[in-house]
Amino acid sequence: MDEVTTSRGGLSRFVPNMWGEWARFVRRPVLPVARQSFDARAIVEVGQLLALTIAFDMALVVGLSWLAARGGIKTPQFAELTRYGPVVTMLAGALGLPMLEELVFRGWLTGRRRMLVVLMVLIAEFGSLVATRDVGGARHYAVIALILLAWLVVGGILLWRSRGGTPAWFARAFPVLYFASTLLFGLAHISNYDLARPLLLLPFVVPQTIAGLIFGFARVRYGMWANIALHATSNALFLGLSLAGT
Repeated sequence: MDEVTTSRGGLSRFVPNMWGEWARFVRRPVLPVARQSFDARAIVEVGQLLALTIAFDMALVVGLSWLAARGGIKTPQFAELTRYGPVVTMLAGALGLPMLEELVFRGWLTGRRRMLVVLMVLIAEFGSLVATRDVGGARHYAVIALILLAWLVVGGILLWRSRGGTPAWFARAFPVLYFASTLLFGLAHISNYDLARPLLLLPFVVPQTIAGLIFGFARVRYGMWANIALHATSNALFLGLSLAGT
């Protein structure tokens, strides 16, 4: 896709077309979205979305650094991230966590029934972990194993019986679900900080919240490969720069 068209004037001539499409989608998020096939054009467009994510991060970093210094807020300690070594840090932070977070926060965002069942199973499994936290010793792990096995069986049956397609109710509720998943994704990153003053931390998850808007758009337009690639690459850049500075 050409990034510059002769019909566009001023500074807009240097803005990738995909940035405008994302902005229009955020103003009016709707399903279904025409899925773009995986090809060279899609890779270029996802690259433009990555550049947009980085642009927002760069625009916010100075202001957030000033705010952190003024409010006495400690940024996430990089020593905690690297305590198991740089290789484990990169594998977990730039691959494992992005894949898990994208599955939880955006895997279901197209509304396809199979992905909704997967989300239900994930929530149930997480609930089982929380519910059995006070059960001690080997009994604790046995109970968790039984619950997870049961839910995997139930989930497998439901997946086998489910059909593709997006329910009409999901398409109607999509704008709310899109923004809700984005907000939850941003708020989840408050746990990176000391939670003594949680309200003061809200500005510090603005970059993740904006990233969630971009990742969600990529999810419904291109498929899971796109939002995982964006998330993983963003994390890899941050971790790589942090490792280089140590």
